Amino acid sequence: MFSSKQIKALEGRKVLVTGCSGQLGKRLIVKLASVGAKVSGMDIIPPGEDIKLDFIRCDIRNQSDLKKAGKRLEKMDILIHLASAIKDSKDILNDAVPSIDLNVTGTLNLLEHLPSLRHVCFTSSYMVYGSPGYNPVDELHPTDPQNIYGACKLATEKYLRVWSRGCGSSVGILRLMGVYGPGTPPGGGRAIPRFIEKAMKNEPLVIHGKGRSRRNYVYIDDAVDAIVHAALSPKSGVWNIGGPEAWSVKEIASAIIAFSGSDVEPEYIVAADHELDFICDISRAKKELGFKPETGMKEGLNAEIAHYSTRDAR
Repeated sequence: MFSSKQIKALEGRKVLVTGCSGQLGKRLIVKLASVGAKVSGMDIIPPGEDIKLDFIRCDIRNQSDLKKAGKRLEKMDILIHLASAIKDSKDILNDAVPSIDLNVTGTLNLLEHLPSLRHVCFTSSYMVYGSPGYNPVDELHPTDPQNIYGACKLATEKYLRVWSRGCGSSVGILRLMGVYGPGTPPGGGRAIPRFIEKAMKNEPLVIHGKGRSRRNYVYIDDAVDAIVHAALSPKSGVWNIGGPEAWSVKEIASAIIAFSGSDVEPEYIVAADHELDFICDISRAKKELGFKPETGMKEGLNAEIAHYSTRDAR
């Protein structure tokens, strides 16, 4: 967790969190407020009536929205930039421009309106690396993104570095492994929430290939702690953020079936792609940021299943 010295470093600091209404954003703004930061949140929709904060309704692609925010942005010390398009398409012709518009252009628009900024924490993705040439994947691994999401994240990283050198402010880049846990939107392309949704409905969990590929997924509260550690660190750098354990797709599916009390079986279908492990090396984040993931897969999966059951019962 955080020392009293670290917490003191955030007390009274004016922190802007973009994407504050998303899965990570909601939990992050609560955590930041608990350690004394003056938190403002920015998104196109508010995070919910149960979360109290200075909310700025704004689409960062829209310069007029940013101009309306005006003086509310001028004295921000720290930017935690979560806002992004999450579609992992490879369809350049149809999906690239909207993704670039939000991830890259939106970031540059935002920086124009933050003249007092001293530090940026940007949540990037393990997808910037592309197919792993070795495991565990450290921060020196070549970057070769295989989809639009990864390419846009990498481009934003590079623009932020140029901005940092020009203005003297620091930029901390967190390359997150897939985040899971309570609040993950159901459906979509993410395996864990999709498996949970299927298991709770007693529908087959479809696995492409033999389910051997492993990931060290990071639990949401550990990801939030990593972001706060990076916000506390007034230095530039790139850090991988992942969980303490690497489980295969098959192990995850089997655990979800068991923990949810479902009686379905996994359904395996032939996959064209090779099954590759992708395990992020988090030793640099441990050493330089003091990051220490505390939630194992069993505990994390049980928490997400419990949250899904509660939400489904409403």
